[in-house]
Amino acid sequence: MVRADSPGRFAPLDVVARARSRLGEDRYRIASNNCEHFCHWCRSGENRSAQVERLLGWVSAAIAAWGRAAHAVGGAGLRLRTASGRC
Repeated sequence: MVRADSPGRFAPLDVVARARSRLGEDRYRIASNNCEHFCHWCRSGENRSAQVERLLGWVSAAIAAWGRAAHAVGGAGLRLRTASGRC
């Protein structure tokens, strides 16, 4: 399936050549070099993943909401604890 958020800047044969140029690569990273990053790079030359970007946006929003909640109650009861149970 070709995604609309992955603009094709290269001709189909060039996309295949770009993909083949990375055969045997072993630098997989779930957040920075996954299969979506690879496909997007082959088609557009940009190493990005819309799924990872959405996840990071959600995490950022959750952290901001946590901060607002902590500020609203003066931080009481909303401190993060370590594995040892200390703040």
